[in-house]
Amino acid sequence: MDSRIPVWKELTRLFTVVCQFDESGRIVQASDLFANRCQLSTDNLGNFFELFRFKRPSGFTGDFESACEYAGNLILAYSESVGFAVRGQFLDYRAYGLDGLYFVGVPWLWWMESNVSSHDLTLADFPIIDVQMDQLFFMTIQQRMVDDLQEVNDELTRAKGQLEEANASRQKYFNHVSHEMRSPLSGVISALTLLSDEDLQGRSRDLIDLASKSASRLLEVINFTLENATLDSGGSAAEDQVFDLDDLLDECLMLGRAKAIEKNLELLRIGHQSFSHLYLGKARLIKQVLTNLLGNALKFSVEGSISLEVNLISSRNDNVDVIAFAVRDEGPGIPSDALGMLFKPFATGLSEATRSEQGTGLGLSIVKRFVEILGGEIQVESTMGEGAAFSFEVALTRSLEHDKKPARRSHVADHAYRIIGRLLLVDDLETNLLLNARIFESLGLTVVTANGGGKAVEIVRNDPSAFDVVMMDLEMPDVDGYEATQLIRQIPGTENLPILALSAHVGNSVRKRALATGMNSFLPKPIVRSELIGELQDWLRIERLETEPENVTVNAKTLLEASGQGSDVHNAESSATSHSASASEDRGEDMATTESASQFDAEKIHALVKEVGVDVTETLVRKFLEESAGRWEQLTQAMTADENPAVIRESHTLGSACLTFGIDAAGQKFREIERDAQDQKPVPVSLLQPIGGLLGDGIRQLETYLAELKASS
Repeated sequence: MDSRIPVWKELTRLFTVVCQFDESGRIVQASDLFANRCQLSTDNLGNFFELFRFKRPSGFTGDFESACEYAGNLILAYSESVGFAVRGQFLDYRAYGLDGLYFVGVPWLWWMESNVSSHDLTLADFPIIDVQMDQLFFMTIQQRMVDDLQEVNDELTRAKGQLEEANASRQKYFNHVSHEMRSPLSGVISALTLLSDEDLQGRSRDLIDLASKSASRLLEVINFTLENATLDSGGSAAEDQVFDLDDLLDECLMLGRAKAIEKNLELLRIGHQSFSHLYLGKARLIKQVLTNLLGNALKFSVEGSISLEVNLISSRNDNVDVIAFAVRDEGPGIPSDALGMLFKPFATGLSEATRSEQGTGLGLSIVKRFVEILGGEIQVESTMGEGAAFSFEVALTRSLEHDKKPARRSHVADHAYRIIGRLLLVDDLETNLLLNARIFESLGLTVVTANGGGKAVEIVRNDPSAFDVVMMDLEMPDVDGYEATQLIRQIPGTENLPILALSAHVGNSVRKRALATGMNSFLPKPIVRSELIGELQDWLRIERLETEPENVTVNAKTLLEASGQGSDVHNAESSATSHSASASEDRGEDMATTESASQFDAEKIHALVKEVGVDVTETLVRKFLEESAGRWEQLTQAMTADENPAVIRESHTLGSACLTFGIDAAGQKFREIERDAQDQKPVPVSLLQPIGGLLGDGIRQLETYLAELKASS
């Protein structure tokens, strides 16, 4: 009550009509004029919203939520039963620890003059600052102005709604056009790809190559048009996310590595070699800009080196770093008369030396657009015969959830070492257990698996000294990783047992919670075999091998059969999308644009086969296809029943599985559902309909890609 006394005293000094009411509308206290005119009794002050009818604002519905929404707006209210009317506004002081809302104002003289024969109001009923304003003539003009303003506001609101509806319709149209244009074009590209594998000679071969290049260029134009249409209609360019800049740069270089090797070019990263902080920003746009620039450099260079230079040039304050990016090549250069038009759509900047390289000239236009969204400006320098350099600067905010990112361990060549020890691997997803167990076993570990937190506790309780380390998944039904760790720590003899967390969530809050529950360290999913030596060297004994194991070979036929589809997997639409993505990377043509359109990442299957071998990959693919239907059904039921924990669990599991097998588009959508459910946002079951299409397309692309591997083996 003490905190309200000064506020109430000040309000009643400034206004003659003052009352405070709670969330139900019950009046808690009222000024003398308000109480007397409204005939309120001391033991029951009544309900504010039942006492009055409201003239303004027009959208006010007469309840507490609406009062909060219209706090600060002009309120005109009247009561015919007591012959009293007020004008004023609602004040919301809940942020300062005060309960309910306050209404402050003065008698509404215009209404009183028009509707009450003898209102007996005097100058004492109005504050000094309001005497002149409350003359009837001025009130009439004021009311007319209010009506006019309200009408203008209504018209603006209607216009805004119509504009938003038009934008939504336009975006829906472009989404439809996207599918309708890409689908037949993907079929054309797929058919041309299959024809190019035939033993064609002479003019037939030349015509097929010409048609294939033309179709790829048309797909690039379509992607560019739809990307710009999305931005122009207010679509999100990219959400801010926490990311590791070093990892992002490594991914960009990896995308161009194959083309660099093919053309005998040196691909380098120079400048600042390690950034100590994680950043919050539009990582997708930075990646697309850099991959586009690297793709152009790879396309036009015939010898020498290509460098990606990144430097920390300044820190605006403790939270913002200015990063300078530059992509330099030693290619033929760009003609001086083309530099001014280089970033306009369809400008190629080709010279006599590069005339053979076909392109749409859209890649650099996309680069310019994205760099501007990032808050920078793209610059280019070039001398004919000496190469070109594209550069820009971006201000990146350090992630407030992370003081410093984990140190990047040096990667020990895992094929030359083995890890000694017994490991308990805990996960509720059978696919993950099979995959990760094989990865650990390939490094020399003896692995025991537990398909849930409860099972893990039981295994450790039976023999607390049986294991040298426990790898604990965090997100599991029934007994999750946090609870399982706490239960294990209660078992005598486990005080020094290393328990390492496994999770796709890498936020600082997740790390802190894992450590607080008794875990020793944290490993992100998916597990990368080449990094495990460095991650586990603190906990287990490492031995160097005298000889290196033989490389694993890929048997595409058996891998394809493991998916349960046999050889009948030549779906033209899905084949085109996946092959278009890989072909664009091989030819160095606008890798970022193709990447955004792809739903399947073939590199993940390559990496999977290399890490665990073809036999285990066969089993994993089969398990994935078997489990997807069941998990989908469980997620559908959970979303229908609004069972939030189950929605989080099932969407997390499906997302992880899809991302493991390269079905990225569906995987990211499952991640979005998981995040919305964690944030207590509504997740209607209707969200699953488009994801079903993405999941089906991704699976078909996976199958088609494997079929292409089979045909080329």
